[in-house]
Amino acid sequence: MSQMNIEAIRRALLMTTAEAAHLLGGVSETTWNRWERGIKPLPADVRERIAATLARRRAYLLPLLDALRNGEPVAVSWTRGEGLDWHIQRSAHAELIALGAATEEENGERKD
Repeated sequence: MSQMNIEAIRRALLMTTAEAAHLLGGVSETTWNRWERGIKPLPADVRERIAATLARRRAYLLPLLDALRNGEPVAVSWTRGEGLDWHIQRSAHAELIALGAATEEENGERKD
């Protein structure tokens, strides 16, 4: 991965700068902001962690996209949570909703 726009990636994962700094960088929000603005170079280990996170998101999302394309019902939730896995799921669910997947509320299921 040659060039990485970490602001776009952070936004796609529906993270604040504080959340990205903690969950993806293991650094202060100030350091994350410096990386986003290009003031400091992004370390290789953080670049790899971000790439691995995007790969996990893709692995989670692709089967759901296939089901949606095949006309299968794909109900997604918009529950509250925390942590990297929750951000991956929430981001993927936002994409599915944008593509027409029903939310749990629309399917008559309880939404937390």
